[in-house]
Amino acid sequence: MPGGAAILIDACGVAQRPAPTTSRCRPAYLARVCFAGRRPICRLTHSSNAAEVLRNLRHRQMEASTLRKDFRRAEPADLDALVALEAGFPDADRFSRRAWARVLRGNSAVLVAPPPQETPPQETSPPTGNAPSLGGAIAMLYRRGARVGRIYSLAVAPAARGRGLALDLLAAAEADAMARGCDRARLEVRGTNAPAIALYGRAGYRVIERIPAYYADGGDALRMEKKLPVGKEAIR
Repeated sequence: MPGGAAILIDACGVAQRPAPTTSRCRPAYLARVCFAGRRPICRLTHSSNAAEVLRNLRHRQMEASTLRKDFRRAEPADLDALVALEAGFPDADRFSRRAWARVLRGNSAVLVAPPPQETPPQETSPPTGNAPSLGGAIAMLYRRGARVGRIYSLAVAPAARGRGLALDLLAAAEADAMARGCDRARLEVRGTNAPAIALYGRAGYRVIERIPAYYADGGDALRMEKKLPVGKEAIR
């Protein structure tokens, strides 16, 4: 096909060998993944589009590898459990059931983790209704056309803390944002919440702004942001 020789790229973004272009290749099929071998091979028919296809492939790979197997996307049935996760938050920091319902319906990614298996169910904070309990959850909001994902909520149940779950949830949400083409992740945190600020700092977030009277009780917030790898940086 005119426009550039085809190349073979494996799932790790490594060029394997030149591949002859055939008339059967069409622009609509720029990337075709074959799982016959040990590693998926992706055939690119336009060298000018290689960087874009590689980026998309890498984002999918990052999302698949970063999203722990016990994580899943939240469903409407998780609504009560999501509300219960924030039961220990200050009233001004807690989101209402209506707010969570709006997030689940909106342009968002809500990832949830199960409670620790070794923790008896009666030792966790039971949600209302018949919804299952959760070990943690993170919500990332998106705006159409924007390249910034906003972390709306991150909560970990007391019984699941101290296991690195918060950092794992952050990484999974960031992978989702990168897969959607975002180059930054952003959040607001109460200025007096030292443990949360330290957690986000370890994850690579930096304070970019202080927002006076952000919370309903008059408390200030720190806006923090992290640059996400895109393009060539994402496929190294």
